[in-house]
Amino acid sequence: MRENFRNHRPKVVALVAAAGVVASGVALTSRPATASPAINATTLNGLRASQIVRASSVRSQTPIDNFDGCSFQHIQTVRVRVPGKGFLMIWATIGAARDADNPNPATLTARIRLGRTVASNDVSTHLSSDGAQDGHVSLSGMAPVAKKGRKTVSLVAKECTSGMAYIVNSSIQTLYVPFGSSSVITPKLVKPANQN
Repeated sequence: MRENFRNHRPKVVALVAAAGVVASGVALTSRPATASPAINATTLNGLRASQIVRASSVRSQTPIDNFDGCSFQHIQTVRVRVPGKGFLMIWATIGAARDADNPNPATLTARIRLGRTVASNDVSTHLSSDGAQDGHVSLSGMAPVAKKGRKTVSLVAKECTSGMAYIVNSSIQTLYVPFGSSSVITPKLVKPANQN
């Protein structure tokens, strides 16, 4: 056995060395590898990088006192530039309290508009404490844009009860994307088996 090992020793050492190199992740090649240059795409589906996604954000800490009236009024407006046909996703918030000048509780209802198109559901908050931000409205929506240019996004609100609102702050965020669908998917409502 010892004699057999001596005769094959160079082959065994070469196999052990090769196994160690492969196990360590180093590749054995007979010629040096050449790296191919990395080429970045200049367009995606014919669109430049600046045409793929555009984001904007505005916020206001300027309060609006004695907010009242049963028709939608502008709280904040922003004009965004879209590079082409696509979709504008919009988020908006309002922080509010019951106005201290009126002892009655208030209900603040808000929505998002893109131009004259309503881009969100109406969302309401009940305001009962004055001097504290006890109400928050959070909205989201999406609307198609037909062509490039400036688009006006508005956050509007109304207060239809006998009270008044004190708007503490507001914000609007937008995200333009050229791809997607504005089709509405109606969820199927499932009635629970053990409904009381």
